[in-house]
Amino acid sequence: MKHHFKFFCGALLICTVLPSFITRPSNLGEHSDLTSRMRAFTLLVTESFDTDGEGSRYRSNAYQSPNGNDFWIRTNVSPQPGSSNNQTFSGWTGSHHWNGEDIDDDQNPLGELADGYVVLQTLDVSSYTSGKASVTLQLAAEVNGSGNFETDDFFYVEYAFDGDAATGANSVGGLPSSTTNVATGTYAVVGAFYGTSLGPPNKLMRLDADLNGTGEGTALSNTFTDFTFEFDIPAAASNMSIRLRAATDGGGEVIAFDNIRVSAEPGGPSASPEINVKQSTTDITSGGSFGFGSVQIGDSKDVVFTVENTGDAALDITSITPSGTGFSISSAISADPIAASSSATFKVRFQPTATSQTSGSVTIASDDADEASYVINFTASVTDATLSLKVFLEGPLSGTTMSTAINSALPADPTTVYSGVVGETSSGIPGTVIDWVEVELRIGTAASTKVGTNRAGLLHSDGSITDKDGNPFTMSQVDGNSYYIAIHHRNHLSVMSANTVSPSGGTYTYDFTDAQNKSFSNGSDGATQVGSVFTMMAGDADANNTIGITDLSAWRGQNGAAFTYSSNGGNDLNLDGVINAVDRNDFQQPNSGKSSQVPN
Repeated sequence: MKHHFKFFCGALLICTVLPSFITRPSNLGEHSDLTSRMRAFTLLVTESFDTDGEGSRYRSNAYQSPNGNDFWIRTNVSPQPGSSNNQTFSGWTGSHHWNGEDIDDDQNPLGELADGYVVLQTLDVSSYTSGKASVTLQLAAEVNGSGNFETDDFFYVEYAFDGDAATGANSVGGLPSSTTNVATGTYAVVGAFYGTSLGPPNKLMRLDADLNGTGEGTALSNTFTDFTFEFDIPAAASNMSIRLRAATDGGGEVIAFDNIRVSAEPGGPSASPEINVKQSTTDITSGGSFGFGSVQIGDSKDVVFTVENTGDAALDITSITPSGTGFSISSAISADPIAASSSATFKVRFQPTATSQTSGSVTIASDDADEASYVINFTASVTDATLSLKVFLEGPLSGTTMSTAINSALPADPTTVYSGVVGETSSGIPGTVIDWVEVELRIGTAASTKVGTNRAGLLHSDGSITDKDGNPFTMSQVDGNSYYIAIHHRNHLSVMSANTVSPSGGTYTYDFTDAQNKSFSNGSDGATQVGSVFTMMAGDADANNTIGITDLSAWRGQNGAAFTYSSNGGNDLNLDGVINAVDRNDFQQPNSGKSSQVPN
């Protein structure tokens, strides 16, 4: 058990005790330095022995031998009748004081060679936990003639808390249950004096200033002098016992004390860390929430959080743990531990892969006493990634614009055109649309690596693709990964991106029109150059991704027939709403023998 203490000698002399170990007796504790300072102590009890308090205010092993020269006793005279010491003490308070000579005599109630004890009534210190206690008392000591105090003569001021107190004394107002029990318990020494064995004129008992078992400090005299000793009250203490203890083994060696004052002061709050978390300038309490707002699949959002330590001790961050799919720590805590009155930052990233990922949290574990697990809950809304695609069809292209001649004939339900696409119906096809196309995603080049269900999109005259109502094109299966993107049309050869496409800011952007090598397999078949742009190749009337005799036969069967989108529209290779020789001569025949390069 470690205790802090200091003592004051007389009215002016202040002595600071340094760390050391008491070597006698064996149950003395370790002591540490405490800087001297003024304190607001409350007086708990005073004992001046002016009335007999044996068994009520204190318990002792008081006695006086028949011949009167060996004693440990409350007295009102000096010298004590029968004493071998003819020195007169002066300066005690009131009418009585406590006096002892040759204390280890065989008349001692505890036996020959026993020490003398006075144990004060136990005090309630529950209101002073983590505070300080002090014991102030008057002390005097003198030897007769040529005698001297030996090094094994001593006087101790001792203390104990709760279960360490003497038997019977572990309760408020308690005293040792018998004279025998005054010597029981485990007490720590806060003040000590020892004889020097030096003989005249250095024969007196002296203060053990550093509690090393040797008296080398202020000498006691036959004039009572105040000494104050101070020590810590533990955080969990309830009861405190004070004991005065002395040993002398020769005639003429007299120790006296009086006017014992025990005081205490409450402890202030101990230094401790205190966590607080902010996002920007807004405090977020533990259990509170932060909203990431709307984040697209394929995009991410990083948010910086600040951990403040508003306490007066360093804050140790044990861990920062995210939960919830899509949430991660993108930057670790910038300082750990966080010094008192300082702060550090960490960063949380939200990178969703599905629209269902709308909640999560982060838990900050630390050594904060009451918020060791600090939780911030997250909310978010997730939108599908956008596919910003551009593709031209060779048939309706004129310059860099495609004809919208069949716009009014387009069906609202794309599943009537492409059977394997997501089922949905347009609420109104914009006038800039030339036709429906089918968009497919793959994680590899083979058809077996297709992801999810294909979706139909509206192809506009400028080559852009939107959803069924003209909004940005999205696909629900997109989770932020990179994909090959394939475009299919009912009478043009399919194309696929030459490489996988990755999102940027939640958008997959790909333009098939600006280079031959933007199409898979360098666009050797399936894509063709028309003027300054590159297009999907026309002529696949039967939609088998090969242009040949079957397409010619299909066209011949409808040549000159009235155009109907759902029945013979596939033979209208230039999408002008007319099935005639232009479709064969300008598209089917020049492209005959070509096949799509999109792998099966």
